[in-house]
Formats: sequence, C-alpha cells, structure tokens
Amino acid sequence: MYMATKLQLIASILENLKYDNSIPIASSVDINISKELAESYTHKIVKADIVSNIITDIAFERQLNNRVHPDYKTVKFEGALLNDILKEINSEISSLPKKYEFIFRLPHTDTPIKSIKLRNNIEILTLGSESGAYQPKPQPTSKASKLSDLTRLVGSLSSAINQARLTLESSDTILRINVSGYVAKYGEIHLTTDDPLYIYKVIMGFYLNQKIFISKPTLDYYNKAPLNYSYSIIDKLTSNVVRSFDGDTQDGIISSRRQYDPSAFKPTSLQKALSITDAPIDTAHKELKKLFSKMTGDGMPEWLPKQQRRLKNGLYWYYEARKAPQNFLIVTSVISSLDALASSDQSAKEAKADSISQAISKNIVSEKDIREEIIKLYALRNSIVHGEMAVSALDDYTVNGRKNSTIAYAGLRISSLYLNYRIQKYTSLPWK
Repeated sequence: MYMATKLQLIASILENLKYDNSIPIASSVDINISKELAESYTHKIVKADIVSNIITDIAFERQLNNRVHPDYKTVKFEGALLNDILKEINSEISSLPKKYEFIFRLPHTDTPIKSIKLRNNIEILTLGSESGAYQPKPQPTSKASKLSDLTRLVGSLSSAINQARLTLESSDTILRINVSGYVAKYGEIHLTTDDPLYIYKVIMGFYLNQKIFISKPTLDYYNKAPLNYSYSIIDKLTSNVVRSFDGDTQDGIISSRRQYDPSAFKPTSLQKALSITDAPIDTAHKELKKLFSKMTGDGMPEWLPKQQRRLKNGLYWYYEARKAPQNFLIVTSVISSLDALASSDQSAKEAKADSISQAISKNIVSEKDIREEIIKLYALRNSIVHGEMAVSALDDYTVNGRKNSTIAYAGLRISSLYLNYRIQKYTSLPWK
C-alpha cells in the first residue's frame, strides 16, 4: 500500500473519532478501516486493536497540547498539525514491535546479587552503589491548564505519577524482564511473551517454596507499613516510564516483610562436607534457569513443554496462596496449584490425593493422613466455588470438628511439599 493511502486511512479514523470529556473513545474507531490499515504493515504484531490504541494515544496527547473544545466530544485536527500527527502515527506503527523493560522490586538482600540471567530476557540483580539509583528520564508534562479536571488527571499527571512509582535505591534488588510488543499509554498492552507479572509471581512462588526468603526482624516487620505493590514499564529506546501498575496490598506485604535469607548465600554444612561450592541461592537460580529455558529444538519431547507450564502454574498459584489474607483464598489457590501439578487432566480428587500423598509421604501412616487432608481440601474448595456455603461463613466451617483454618494451612504445607517434589523431578532431567 502506498504511503499516501495509509495516511488517508489514518486521517479518516481521526476525523470520525469520538471523545468523552476530551478522552478518545477507542470503540469509535471503524474496525474495518483499522484492519485495512493494519494489513498494510509488514510485521505480524500490527493488528487492528493496536492501530486503534496508537491512534487514540497520540490523538489524546496532541489535543491536550494543541486544542481545547468546549464540549469535549469532538476534536478537529487541520493543516500542518494534522500532517504532523499523521506522520507520527505512521512512524509509531512502523516502529513495531517496540522494546520495553518491566521492572519489579524484589525483597531486600544484605548480600548483593550480581546479574543472574534466567533467560536472555529475564534478569535478577541488585543495583550497585557505583551505578547510583535506577532512574528513568523524566517525561514532559502536558499543557492542560484549560482542560477539565478529569482530563488533567489523566493527561498531565500521568507521567508524574508513573515517574514517582519507579524510585529505586542503589541497593534494591530487581527483576528486569525485556519484552517486545506495544504498550499503549492509556490503553491495552500487547506483548509477544508471557505476561511479566505472571513471571514475577512464578519466581516469587519458587523463592518462597525453596525457603530463600525469611521474615524480616520483628522491628522492621511491624514498623514498615506495607503499600500497594507497583511495577513499571520503561521504553528501552527513550528510557522513559511508559506505564506503572499497582498490584494489591498483599503483594506489598509479602515483598516488604521478607528478605533474602543471609544463610542462603553460603554453602550448608552438608554441602561443605561433600565439597559442594554452590550455596542454596546458586542452586535455586540454576533450577530457575531450567524452569524458564525454551522448550524447542529437535529431539525435544512433546510432553516436556506442558510439564514446564504445569510447574510454572503450580508456583503461580502457590504464591497466590502464600499471600492470601483469607482462608477461603488459601484453599482455592492451593487446590489450583495441586491441579496444575497433577499429571492427569481428568483425575478425580481421590486419584489425585493418592498420587500426591504417595509422592510426598515419609511412611504409610503419613500417606493416609495426607490423602485425607487433600480430600478435605477439595471438599472445602467445592463448597466455596459451587455456592454451597457463603464465603463470609468460611471461618465457621469445620470438618470432623477441625476448623477450616487448620485445613487451609495443612493445604499450604502439602502444596509446598508437592511443589518441591515436582521441582526436583523436573530439574533432575539431563539438561544440557
């Protein structure tokens, strides 16, 4: 498609774009025109929805800086300004896929972690004091003095808020994930890889399961007020913060009230006796590398990528269970973790209870006890999700006189043991 035709299509979308309080309405973009426009670009990531996001993002920022309309429902770009916007939109679409960094703050460590690459795009490191704080470039604020309060909040304050959320100290430990795709400033996120938040939770679940974290000393534990956890996305080309997102309060609590165990950075007595130089943290990172290795290539068993995904999902749900503030959330997350790890897609709870209890029990007596606990967990979960009991009444629920809180925390213990069992089975494969 000729450039002139592309620009005409973009101009047509802009002309018919609707606004609500000066904010473009993405659903008002003609889907047929955006599809035709998307198909004229060569990269496969360029789809109609991404085209719509780019156009509405740029239209919003440009009208903030250049045009004010009393009714905030229509915006008309003309002349040199229109030509400039058309070129900017075309340039933005042509630049896809763009490269970004997702930055997640990890718990504190007294021993700095040098760069650990779990995969070519996933890295854990402690920011060194010699490099200073990790600060992106500041973004210019929009000229919105005459616009409505809502528009000012969305536009001129958004970059300042994003900037404030990413203030890292030189001693902070971070998870840095490099991705490709398109991150709309005010719309959707389109990536060519797994959701980085999912990756963060898998890694946190792994650390918790392998006991790499410990609770902070009592004074620090209670004095530091947990905040909503936030993470940021940086445009690698400009080093600007594009977006920042909030997790929930429980993410903040689990991150701020834990730290890396100092003993994890030294070989244990048994390791020293066996002349093993790797510390537990080294072993953990080697296992994480195996967990995030790409399951491709000749001779790769078809079932192995599925097992890798199951293990990741099990760790994800284990993390959700560990941070859960209520018993019913612990129970539902624990069962989701066990279901993810179970080898059969259609197994009944009794069959799953058999295989799990056989795997993690020390003797036949504990096998029977664990099996019964798992069946109780499933019964409790089913009562919750199928509406047989009110969630608010969960704390009153008992099985044979035992409170559900006991069942929930027994479930956490079982989930932890079974996860560890599956991790050892997976990482013991003859990896290259």
